[in-house]
Amino acid sequence: MPQGSAALDNILGTLGVTSGSFPAYPPAPHCNTRGLTTLGKHVVRSMMDRHMIVNPDHMSQAAVDDTLTLLESRHYSGVISPHGWMDPGNWPRLWKLGGMAFPGHSQAGDYVKEWQKYRPKRTPYFFGWGYGADLGGLSDQPSPDAQGSISYPFRSYDGSVTFDRQRTGDRTFDYAKDGVAQYGLYADWFADLRRVGGQALANDMWNGAEAYLEMWERAEGIRAAGCNRARVGISSGGLAGLRLGSDWQSLLRRAGQPQQRTRAWTWCANGAPNRTRRGRRRAEQRRDGRARPAARHAGGRPPVSRSARGQRRSCVARARSAPASTCGPPGASPGCTRRAAVGSGPSRSPHAGLPGAAAPCAAPSG
Repeated sequence: MPQGSAALDNILGTLGVTSGSFPAYPPAPHCNTRGLTTLGKHVVRSMMDRHMIVNPDHMSQAAVDDTLTLLESRHYSGVISPHGWMDPGNWPRLWKLGGMAFPGHSQAGDYVKEWQKYRPKRTPYFFGWGYGADLGGLSDQPSPDAQGSISYPFRSYDGSVTFDRQRTGDRTFDYAKDGVAQYGLYADWFADLRRVGGQALANDMWNGAEAYLEMWERAEGIRAAGCNRARVGISSGGLAGLRLGSDWQSLLRRAGQPQQRTRAWTWCANGAPNRTRRGRRRAEQRRDGRARPAARHAGGRPPVSRSARGQRRSCVARARSAPASTCGPPGASPGCTRRAAVGSGPSRSPHAGLPGAAAPCAAPSG
């Protein structure tokens, strides 16, 4: 307890707690200046060895700095600040590594102000935003915005679901009066964020699930999306890293992260034979989860077996059971319900780091 709190000593004395039983702290501020111990550094290194996601929130600034320095020494993407419990001045270091950082949760107007203040203009990797609900029983959830609210019914970000006031038993919840009274009303909060922050914020939150997925993949050793050389061999086994019969995990490890994910996963290839035009290789998966590539010219021309100067080739396979993130792109058939939106596959803008045309289901955390 703080020094010199005689009144508190007297109160505790009536409960049989003698003075000096609790730690005594000097006047604020109270900062841990020690940083990571030797054991703490061992833990962080071991987490990277095990491809785990490192969360430095709730650490002291000295420990945050030590942790990020260790991650930077390995260029490790698996790091997240999921509800704003570190100094946001550290967030650019996370984004540069390929990690994620965003505020927790608050009234819609306040949350939008934080997004406007901290959102980076560009990042080296695909960018998405999120939120940390911290629904552990001790955190207040967002209250209604005093500057206005949503109206019912409203539509989901992709337009595929119509939401009305949520009803449980004999109670009907109204976000304009109740705020986020229970977890299901986060759908209403998302709609309020779009009302206040516009489509740009909605796009960022929509991309949150894909950005988290890609961050996790890089932590597992999957190389980041990028263009490969154009001269790639086509054989009866497939094209370059896209192999016939591969499951989705093998496909990622051989070919790296796709440049675009819808029902088809698309990889990019360019190089000396393709100086002015970029080729794409695409892979989908059959119902049994195995890749089925088929090479072809761009523009829908017939399949080819060898490359020619200035030509593009792509490798296609049908993805029917590839893993999906929680939200699909607008127009996809996401199969959403009143309180959940589960997409047919992760959506990926072809322009990494730029808001796409999609709108969010958002990546929850905490």
